[in-house]
Amino acid sequence: MKRVLFGFMLLLVLFTAAACGDDEENGDDVGNGNGNGDEQLEVDINLDEAFNNLAEGKDVFMTNIGQNEETGIIWDVLESVFGDTETRNATIERDALLEASDVPEGALVILVPGASSKGMGGAGVDQDDERVRAEGFGTRAQNGEITLVVIHSGGMTRRGTLSDPLIDAAIEHADLFMATTAGNDDEYLSDQAVLFDIPFYLYSSYPALIGPLSQIFGQ
Repeated sequence: MKRVLFGFMLLLVLFTAAACGDDEENGDDVGNGNGNGDEQLEVDINLDEAFNNLAEGKDVFMTNIGQNEETGIIWDVLESVFGDTETRNATIERDALLEASDVPEGALVILVPGASSKGMGGAGVDQDDERVRAEGFGTRAQNGEITLVVIHSGGMTRRGTLSDPLIDAAIEHADLFMATTAGNDDEYLSDQAVLFDIPFYLYSSYPALIGPLSQIFGQ
């Protein structure tokens, strides 16, 4: 029952965010439509079995790239995955300005990319700072030192010239890339996953992420 109620709460947050938008990105640089339209991507499917218990035995960290608000929503989703706040907090260390050099070898890192000019200003960073930070995690993942999971969940308000370079930096060497359909209207995210040859999974809503994240954490 708790997960059902939590799902409704997340949907309400999603619809509110979509309605309100964000003044950080006006969408002028974002294409509309459905890309080439030749194929429909599968949505809301289970992760490949290779990702089951991916976090087992690993220190787990979570940060955002771009100082966006969606990281807080994913944090709430993870509460539903674990069933309570205490277990989540004991399992995952969350740090908005986490540096790759601060992560021990063998750890799993969750990145949530998407730029907010307001958020970056408040944190005292800019796009270049956040891109370099994302590239640091990518380099460590490329070297096999960490496992990198990227979740883009901010819709088209977290796309465009401010966000897309950060997304690319986050996913280039990721082990797994998940996104919500709201941010893939132009198929940019799915196309970039193909370009970088990354396993990519698309989900219809925040609550739909509970299942794949439960697979990763063995819940």
